[in-house]
Amino acid sequence: TNVRNEALLENASEGIIITRSDNTVVLFNKAAEDLWGYDRSVVLDQNVGMLFSDAAIEQNDFLAGYTGPGDHKVTGTVKKVTILDASGKQKTVIFLLSKAKIEQENVYLACIRNS
Repeated sequence: TNVRNEALLENASEGIIITRSDNTVVLFNKAAEDLWGYDRSVVLDQNVGMLFSDAAIEQNDFLAGYTGPGDHKVTGTVKKVTILDASGKQKTVIFLLSKAKIEQENVYLACIRNS
C-alpha cells in the first residue's frame, strides 16, 4: 500500500509537495520538479520557503502562513499564488493545501497546477 501511494503521488499530474510542520520538504514529485525547474535533491530536507520570493511571501497572507513556523496554515481553500522557479522567473499557479496528522505530527500536502 505504501508503494502504491507513493507511486500515485509521484505520477500525479499536479505538483505535490509534502512538508512537516517545521516547513521541511519531505516529498517533491515529478510535476513539482517540472513546475519549479528544481531537481528534488535540491528541495528535499530544505525549507519550503525557498520556492517563493520574499516579496511574494510578504504580500500574500496564505504564503506567509504556509512558509511560516507552526501549524497556523490556511488549509482547504484554493488560492492563486506566485512561485519562483529555478531560473528566477515568477509564475502564477493554483495552490491547494491540506493538513493531515501522521504519527502524531501534522504534515501538509500542497497540490499545485498552472493557472
